[in-house]
Amino acid sequence: MKCIILIGNLASGKSTVAKALELPTVVIDKYRRATENEYQAREMMVKEIHKYAHARQNFIYETTGANLVHNKAMRVIKTLGYEEIRVLLHVSQPESLRRCTARGTAAPFGKTHADSYLYINERFINEWGHVFINSEKESINEIVHKINE
Repeated sequence: MKCIILIGNLASGKSTVAKALELPTVVIDKYRRATENEYQAREMMVKEIHKYAHARQNFIYETTGANLVHNKAMRVIKTLGYEEIRVLLHVSQPESLRRCTARGTAAPFGKTHADSYLYINERFINEWGHVFINSEKESINEIVHKINE
């Protein structure tokens, strides 16, 4: 079983890549919209990961990695025996801000966009990813090809 873990900053192309890969996708925002309770959202997400594991199904986990939910999800994925394919999608801070502004989305947790961007980059740029992709410079087809290699 494989879990493709798409990690990247705000507006780095995670959802676009996930759609192109055509696998079921687990993303915390789906559960946050269903409940105001962060604990419940996390448990709902973990339950979905277990559902895929019991079906022995490949899936995508999409994250910025900037919260406690990420740590729990990673432990569950590893415990369930998934092969992890970690993909770090990089986008520059100005491009990330431009994309967020165009969508009307804001940085989470009341942070500024720059603070959120720097936190995620500092945390993961050196320790994450089997595949590093600059999502500003590569087409969706090139990205999907790199992940599937």
